[in-house]
Parts: sequence; C-alpha cells; structure tokens
Amino acid sequence: MEQRPSYCDRGHWKVCCEIADLIELDGADRFPRYFMSAKVAMKEMEQWLAWRLWKVRHPDYWIELNDYGNRQDMAAILKAMKDA
Repeated sequence: MEQRPSYCDRGHWKVCCEIADLIELDGADRFPRYFMSAKVAMKEMEQWLAWRLWKVRHPDYWIELNDYGNRQDMAAILKAMKDA
C-alpha cells in the first residue's frame, strides 16, 4: 500500500497485489485499487484476502446480512429512501 500525491483524484492510497504467485487473479480482481482512507484500504484488503485465500467471510458480512435481511427487505429499504 502506498500513499499517492495530494493532487490525485482517484484516491489517497493505492494498493497493488504482489501475491499473484499464491492465488489466481482474474480481471474481476482489478489491481491496483484506490482508496480515500488508509483504514478502509486495510480493512477491505484484509477481508478480500481472507475470502480469496481461505473462503472465510469477515464478521462484518454477517452483521450486514442481519441488518439488511434478504433482497426483498433491501428493495423495500431502497424504495422507502427514494420515496422520502
């Protein structure tokens, strides 16, 4: 992870992947990735690596799933936001 110059508008932090020999990357993995926050970058990359290497979901996934419920519930939430 490296800090980018202050004038960059895609993000303040850039993350590159140097573990291509350990896992198979495809076009959907898209590196480098850009983040506005170093904390968010670290959290996102930790979650991504845990899933890609060991198929372990981050605990936040289960919290978010419980918060939002199924797709029908999410659709109702989005509709309510739009109607508000």
